[in-house]
Amino acid sequence: MRTTRSTDHTKTFGSVLAPAIRPLRAAMRAYALSWRTAAALSGLFLGSFRVGRLARYRRRIASRHALPPALDHGAIQRLAHELHDSEAARRFATSYARMLPARVERIVRALEHGDGHQAMDAVLSLKISSAMVGALRMEQHCARLEAALDKTDHAGAAAAGEEVRRHLAELVSALGSTAD
Repeated sequence: MRTTRSTDHTKTFGSVLAPAIRPLRAAMRAYALSWRTAAALSGLFLGSFRVGRLARYRRRIASRHALPPALDHGAIQRLAHELHDSEAARRFATSYARMLPARVERIVRALEHGDGHQAMDAVLSLKISSAMVGALRMEQHCARLEAALDKTDHAGAAAAGEEVRRHLAELVSALGSTAD
């Protein structure tokens, strides 16, 4: 008698976390309805907010090595539409731009100290807020860093963290040009 045994023992962070989060969706959605910005943020985590802009962009590009634009200028309008409040979307984008250098520094510091959990926490936060504000290239760099951290690939995480750090100046410039 022959038994089949699965040889894939690796589990991603998402595959472990998703079953734990699913039961909380209804309760979180009900709670978040009273807060417009919180509803959009929780919707992002719970799957009701579309975050697939980067995936759609990847399908459109011909080259595997092409980078997405630093900033999708229509993202704030889409966020305002989701929130039904353009002022809340503008405040979120302003807050994102103000906090961006500190968030990147938190990632770099965690990587320098070898703290994978702190780095993963910081990169997930930055990736999700970057998706909401339309910072597609930062979202892509964060996704690479997340994948490296998930595989405990220290060299890959260091390289991806450096990409996040290098992209900071360009993104700050792009965000500043939209504020005018």
